[in-house]
Amino acid sequence: MSDVNMGEAPGAHETPTASPREPTTPKRPPKRPRPETPRKAIQAPPTPKNWHPDQDTPPASPCHEAPQSQLGLELQSHIAAAVASRTAQLKTTGDEVLELVSVISQKVANWEEKSLQGAASLGKDIRTLVLNFSRNLATAHPTKQENHQPPHSKHNSYAEATRTPPNVPKTQLKIPKTTHKPPQSEKTPHIFLRLPKEHPARQASLYATMDILRKHLDRTCSAAVKEVQQVPSGLAIWPKDGLGFQLLMERKEALEVLLQGAKAEVEQNWAIFALPNAPQEYTSYDRTQVPISEHMALEEFKLQTGLSPMKFYRSTKNPLSGTLIMAIPDTQAQIVPKWVPKWVHLFGKNVQIKRKPFQTRIEQCTQCWDYHNPRTCTRTPRCRICSKKDHTEEAHSSPNEEETSDPCCTNCCGPFPADHSNCPTKPTIQQGVIQRLTRSQFIAVRKAGARQHMLQDQTATSEPSRNLGSSPTREQPQTC
Repeated sequence: MSDVNMGEAPGAHETPTASPREPTTPKRPPKRPRPETPRKAIQAPPTPKNWHPDQDTPPASPCHEAPQSQLGLELQSHIAAAVASRTAQLKTTGDEVLELVSVISQKVANWEEKSLQGAASLGKDIRTLVLNFSRNLATAHPTKQENHQPPHSKHNSYAEATRTPPNVPKTQLKIPKTTHKPPQSEKTPHIFLRLPKEHPARQASLYATMDILRKHLDRTCSAAVKEVQQVPSGLAIWPKDGLGFQLLMERKEALEVLLQGAKAEVEQNWAIFALPNAPQEYTSYDRTQVPISEHMALEEFKLQTGLSPMKFYRSTKNPLSGTLIMAIPDTQAQIVPKWVPKWVHLFGKNVQIKRKPFQTRIEQCTQCWDYHNPRTCTRTPRCRICSKKDHTEEAHSSPNEEETSDPCCTNCCGPFPADHSNCPTKPTIQQGVIQRLTRSQFIAVRKAGARQHMLQDQTATSEPSRNLGSSPTREQPQTC
């Protein structure tokens, strides 16, 4: 027991005494220290009597001023290197920017000499942008986009990480779908070239017109032309973008000179009005009937309403009705709709003015004779009469041929030309929407048309056989 007591701290076997304020519990035995945790390691070693503080002491640590001065020198060197690198970078950037400004200024001067106002305005905008960049460069804020460092990721502590169980799925926020459609980009308007009826450009290929534009216009303007299309009034030039449209409009007179007799106009929407049952003649003092021409009707309309329509002509669908057609720009009709009255007094008669709504048209291709846009057709041309692909309409009724093929519609297979007006496969318009036949309906119509074509062919062959008393054999026509 003596060995144990020597290794223990003094007072280890003393019974704990409670504080005067707390009640004592004599039944509890005193706590004994565990043998695994000896108190000897906790006690400080005894101090010898002959120990002096000046003996066996390590050398004094050096003063803290030396490391701080060394760190300061290193920091100053790093700052100087960074400033020098930044200064060299700014100087190089400034030299490149000045060179770019000089090049753009020379280009703008050349474009202004060549009267290329569109390109010159674009160059000035670019020069202004570069100058603003140089000003920001001088204030050490060139683009305000140099700080591309990602945000510091948030590291959760161990306690926060253990709060969420690993098997819980992460719920993603669902973005509600919006029915709002983004605004569509504004369509680039076409440039129409109004041509006379006998102009050679109407009969020539569209590539011939494109070739003329490429040869006689400068490279910038010719590259701005995307496509040349054929329209009822002549030709239509389709620019690539808004800048190309401006360049071509600056060369409007050059386009009219290249295509002699052409008149260049900008595409615009029209508001069409109809004046039904307009008078076509009036009675003079000598009781003679004076016919009313389109020019006379236009002048009278100007006097009565004060409007100057861009187009004013009589309808050709029903000449007996005498209906007059008037066209004004759609923008003018939308801004001032009250300018167009509902009634007008023409040559002693009240005539109603009705605005014609926009009607969807059904186009038939003149190449394959199907009902679609002919500008996008890539099919093999067919004959309009017999619908065969080995020849066109010009070679159908050739005098060298002994026998020509019977008419056959390429759509319904009936005994009619391809452009007959009563074709059952022709799409219809219902509430402004084009409705086409389904595939099963289309197949049924073609079968019925083929049977009708066969019956008519058999009837045509039976009549000469009755007269000759014989029935010549003839192959059945194939469905086109």
